[in-house]
Amino acid sequence: MTSGFQPSSFERLLEEARYSDLEEWQKFVVLLHDEVKIKSDLVYCKHTGELIGFANLGDVNNALVDFEKQCQIEVSNCTPDIATYMLSFMVRGVSISLEYPLAHFPCSSCISADQIYPLFWDGVRHLETLGLKVIASTSDGALTNRKFVKIHRSPKSPPKTSMKSPPKSSEETVVYKTKNLYSADERDLFFVADAPYLIKTNSGYDISWIHLENLYKDDLNRQGLKLIPKLKNDHIYLTPYSRMKVYLAAQVLSSSVANALDMFYSERVKGTVKFVRMFDTFLDCLNTRSLTEATRRKKSGIAPYRSPEDPRLTWLKDEFLGYLDTWSNSVDALSEIPPKQKLKMKLSQQTTEGLKMTVYSFVEIVKYLLSYPGIRFILSERFNQDPIESHFGKHRQMKGGNDNPTVAQFNHNESALRLLGSQALAPVTGNTKHGVCIREVIEDKPLPKRKRK
Repeated sequence: MTSGFQPSSFERLLEEARYSDLEEWQKFVVLLHDEVKIKSDLVYCKHTGELIGFANLGDVNNALVDFEKQCQIEVSNCTPDIATYMLSFMVRGVSISLEYPLAHFPCSSCISADQIYPLFWDGVRHLETLGLKVIASTSDGALTNRKFVKIHRSPKSPPKTSMKSPPKSSEETVVYKTKNLYSADERDLFFVADAPYLIKTNSGYDISWIHLENLYKDDLNRQGLKLIPKLKNDHIYLTPYSRMKVYLAAQVLSSSVANALDMFYSERVKGTVKFVRMFDTFLDCLNTRSLTEATRRKKSGIAPYRSPEDPRLTWLKDEFLGYLDTWSNSVDALSEIPPKQKLKMKLSQQTTEGLKMTVYSFVEIVKYLLSYPGIRFILSERFNQDPIESHFGKHRQMKGGNDNPTVAQFNHNESALRLLGSQALAPVTGNTKHGVCIREVIEDKPLPKRKRK
């Protein structure tokens, strides 16, 4: 197993997806990409005679990096960088249970958006050529991924408005889609920021956190049943490790916490209660993962989407984004407060742009897919990053001690994980919920053999 887009990987993808049995409406997929920290190490491969462990982002990116080094230090033979991160691409089905690690690229810590760009579109080209339909791209809200999305800003967009012209709406200024030039029907490709990641970045809001800390202390001292039994010390007193746990932020921004705040403090925390309820509903809208969970939990917000006119789509665009705009405008209108202080009184610009991009993309994706013949429902959870995060956890688990693998170990483990598929067990201490182990039909056909030289 080597890095990059390999023909054997695409052959395995078609087998994993059972492509010959798929209908046209079952061919829509999401292309995920993310980075994971790896160990820096060089290993000699006796089969190829190469040193494994250098950064390798494809021929085009490698040539550009070498040319840039030669221009900077004026040396003809530049040594490549040692890989410290692994950029991984994963294909996830929208209407089928497909979570397949497509390719991985060892890279240095200084990977840029213009290096991700050719790799991403090369992957889209291969998938569209095979017959799969790439409808969306999901990534986290890291700076590199935000710049990658902004590269797709349309060159035909109108220039900036003058003082006399009316301001443009946020839907016109936020980049959330582009034309998929490799698709036969030239449909749009949408960019989605991982919804749990956006929720996690909101968990440290200062004004709300004081109220939540007081609620936690009062509930501990209260006799009888607890109003917020799920909240523990890790939820309130954050550490660098606990900040990475998405489920902690989701449990803090929940309806049970909002109800407890309203019961304990009433009007004094009205703004905090609204903030928690808004983001709880937002997470429910973008985390529907079952056809029966809404009935079982008696919560209509997590029901699957079955109509392009679903009221939750209107709520996301009008009420939720309207709430963010009203919040931002009210803070900007405070003339007596310094600009630096205003930034601490509202969500960061990066988080706000990620929320708007995700909402605009998700609303259009649902409307497009539900109007496609054959698609009867949409589970919004199919557009988050949980599978690739779980995949990275499996790599650490196979290394032993939940340690980061080297490039050579990552290559070896990747082939094993592709063979195991959904049967590979997720780590117990992972950052995502455990997926369901799909029962496969046992086959007796021989495994592919290595070609003899």
